[in-house]
This record gives sequence, structure tokens and C-alpha cells, in this order.
Amino acid sequence: MCMGVATANSILLVSFSRDRMNAGAPARQAALEAGHTRIRPVIMTALAMIIGMVPMALGFGEGRASRTRRSAAP
Repeated sequence: MCMGVATANSILLVSFSRDRMNAGAPARQAALEAGHTRIRPVIMTALAMIIGMVPMALGFGEGRASRTRRSAAP
């Protein structure tokens, strides 16, 4: 799950940067603008994923079932 979010965020950064380069901005400036413009959505996406995964990681609520061990039949 974390890899998917990180990949999506990096694709958005690169895409935004390439759009700026196609508009005539130098590569360094395009990269800085992409980072500055997209940092808030990247942080919000990552934070939402982290907050959503906490109950499952701690074993609360609906995620509890995936954290319990099932013993083998004797």
C-alpha cells in the first residue's frame, strides 16, 4: 500500500515537472516548482493513508480480523 502511494505521488511530481518544462521552464526551476506546488497534496495523501492504516496496525475495529492468529486444529 505504501509503495503504491509513493509511486503515485512521484508520478504526479514528474508529470507536473515535465508540464512546466514543456512550457519553457528550465529543468531545475521546473523541479522546484513541482515540489513546491505538489507538496501539500503529497502530504495529505500520505497522511490519509497512514491514518487509515493505524487501526489495522494496532488491531482495532474492522482491521482486527486480519491481525489475529488462527490456531491450527488439534
